Amino acid sequence: MPQHKSAKKRVKTNLKRQIRNRALRSTLKTDLKGLNALPEDQKDAAVKGWQSALDKAVNKGIVNKNKAARLKSRIASKTRPPIRKTETTERKIRPVVFACGGRQQ
Repeated sequence: MPQHKSAKKRVKTNLKRQIRNRALRSTLKTDLKGLNALPEDQKDAAVKGWQSALDKAVNKGIVNKNKAARLKSRIASKTRPPIRKTETTERKIRPVVFACGGRQQ
């Protein structure tokens, strides 16, 4: 047990924050699972709202920013239509650019 008054207060505040953070993290996970069950017409608005909530959790330090980016990328790839290969989407060869800014001849 802590001996100092400030250390006792830190124990209390840490416990409060832990409970709040755990609840928010759980809500995000539950909402993510619920996105898959929604019909297609409601999915876009729900995904935007979920991504906004995820960004807020990142700003509060509840979720790591790289994890949030990974989750947003995965959910976006599941909700957007598949890309068809055409001549415009195929990879084009670009000229090599050197570090000094000159082009290869």
